[in-house]
Amino acid sequence: MRIWQIGFTAGLMLSACQETEKKADQPATSTPAASTSGGDSTPPASSEEIGEVIANVNGVSIGAKDFERLASRKIPADGKSLSESERMEIIDQLVDEELLYQKAHERKLYRDPKVKKVMMNALLREEVYATVKGTDIAEDEMRAYYDEHKEEFTIPEKVQFSRILIKIKADRDETAAQAEAQRIYTQLKGNTDSFREIASKKSEGPYARRGGDVGFVSLKGKPGLDSSVVTKAFELSKDKLSEPFVTKEGVNIIWIKERREEQVRSFKTAQGTVMRKMKNDKISGKYESYTSSLRSGAKVSIENEKVNAIEVKSSSRPQLRGPGAPSLQMPKK
Repeated sequence: MRIWQIGFTAGLMLSACQETEKKADQPATSTPAASTSGGDSTPPASSEEIGEVIANVNGVSIGAKDFERLASRKIPADGKSLSESERMEIIDQLVDEELLYQKAHERKLYRDPKVKKVMMNALLREEVYATVKGTDIAEDEMRAYYDEHKEEFTIPEKVQFSRILIKIKADRDETAAQAEAQRIYTQLKGNTDSFREIASKKSEGPYARRGGDVGFVSLKGKPGLDSSVVTKAFELSKDKLSEPFVTKEGVNIIWIKERREEQVRSFKTAQGTVMRKMKNDKISGKYESYTSSLRSGAKVSIENEKVNAIEVKSSSRPQLRGPGAPSLQMPKK
């Protein structure tokens, strides 16, 4: 299925799930019945949901509320009423949408992973997300959370430095690498203004193109950067040029450009973040409670041996995650 088709189908499915499942004022035999076994048919909507019946498509009613919803977006800027032809265009669109939905349902496109994800998110929005509002969290609750989790609102000490790396390799042993680094150190000593230019030409590290600038780094370090280099940087003061030192990657020279002390954000500046964290925690709790209630009323059996026997191969394509995962907009704890 093409991407645009999936997106269009998902939009129709979501619209249908929330707005356009209709109940006909017809005998039960003409209206799709609810299924309790496989979910392959959808229950009819009540007349209160759709309003007065204004059309019927294969035994499924289209109501006045759906017409009003669509018509409200097409009212002319001058405020004039819709003409008869404009009204017929709207009802034709609603009929087309219903026919497309019915055909998509007939083909069981709701089983497509992307459509399932849309439907699960729609359910979670109604049953979980909508039940938690940031405005319901009192300020004293937020202050208590802030006091108990103050480390989460602390900006750690950071140091900004540049680095020149001379690698030890097959055609250059450690002695030769140290000699090269010492020549560079002598050239830079007392003249760090040329560090960027020399790093761009001589450094064999990943930041050479940036003149050796590693950026601001906390003591935790950053991916791809030797932790011993970070440790060394934190031992030096601002504007200090290190003497050459050896790590597993080679011989290093670093220059400390700037330092930032640890900062604890005040409650006032962190209040918005506190509210988001508390809201996410509450949503996570409600998600777990809601899914647990669904499990308690469901018949679930898992073949552990068969699960463990499945051969899993890596894939570059993103995988559909469970409804508790970030791909379904669930906040992380």
